[in-house]
Amino acid sequence: MADNEYYVYKLIDPRTKFTFYIGKGKGDRIYAHVKAAIKNYNGKDYTNTDSNGVIEDEANSKIALIREIIADGYEVEMMIIRNGLDEKTAYEVEAALIDTTPGLTNMKKGHGTAKGPIIIAQNGSTLTKKPIYVKPPPTSVPDQSLFKQKIEEIIKNGSISINDNIQFRQIIDIINHLFGKEIRGWMRAIYPINRYNKLWFPKFNETNKKYKPNPKTFGHVTSACWSNFLSSDGTTITQKWIATDYLPPSEPFDKSKKHEIEYLGVFAKIIRGDYKFAGIFQLDPENSHEYTTIHKRIATELPFCEWK
Repeated sequence: MADNEYYVYKLIDPRTKFTFYIGKGKGDRIYAHVKAAIKNYNGKDYTNTDSNGVIEDEANSKIALIREIIADGYEVEMMIIRNGLDEKTAYEVEAALIDTTPGLTNMKKGHGTAKGPIIIAQNGSTLTKKPIYVKPPPTSVPDQSLFKQKIEEIIKNGSISINDNIQFRQIIDIINHLFGKEIRGWMRAIYPINRYNKLWFPKFNETNKKYKPNPKTFGHVTSACWSNFLSSDGTTITQKWIATDYLPPSEPFDKSKKHEIEYLGVFAKIIRGDYKFAGIFQLDPENSHEYTTIHKRIATELPFCEWK
């Protein structure tokens, strides 16, 4: 191969058009991340060991996000930003992009970060021989600080309410921050707290927007085959099977059976949005039928003392 065989690329969340990873490589490197994410994943259970029995890094937020994108029925968008580069130039381009792109899942900084970035003050301060950061006047508290502060307030109050103005990007953030767990990696949509209390993380469809179900992503049914809708007043969740060309993975809802009482602490996600607490819901067997289930909100506040 020629010397100029390297390229710099980025991975994009198709739901938000948000760039979540930047890298450099050659050949098929750009495809490696998705392949790694689905290697031991069948859509239900994640086997966290490779073929040699080596435990994989479940804490990698990049892997978790890729799985979430695919489970939603989408494909990760990949873009080559620059190609035909030698390795040294590729490193420089990669580092510059990583340094100036916020919110990446990259666990390592790019090469050559000692050369920058350098922030220049508005008063026209010039560079010295040694690169330095010139901090601009503070304008607001960083988002992460606000998030941490809000979490502390909620924990101190002992409950979370639908009126709390806080959102979570990933399911594991909710389980770990609010419920004191130490979960790592990809999570399913239901997390049991105890026999009667469960956390539910439904993804709600946007109004007047139809999504094409893609049950063959892993050769099995995915969450994209179910359509979840939240009523305008926030009190009713309707879950409906929409992949009419495929058989659902479970039996149709049977009203004649006795259904055990379960309380669902719901953290809802609007497509292309984050998770937000929507209340405690309970199955409404009287209005549920076949492959459509109805859940009614019974509380707007979740006390942590009862969810341990």
